[in-house]
Amino acid sequence: MREFGDFQTPSDLVRNVLRVVYRGGSTWTRALEPTCGLGNFIVGLSSLAVPPLEIQGLEVQPRYALQ
Repeated sequence: MREFGDFQTPSDLVRNVLRVVYRGGSTWTRALEPTCGLGNFIVGLSSLAVPPLEIQGLEVQPRYALQ
């Protein structure tokens, strides 16, 4: 929806962002995705060698939240 500036982050971009954020061996115990949409960042975080123990996503658009 254009009303909310809808942009679903492509999987390739998710991988690149996580590679930069996790460089140097950093790990997180928790992650919050405030506009999760279809969940590409949640999938990317879950796929890490050491994923966060807790991953929470929030979404205001029902068409994404119900999927």
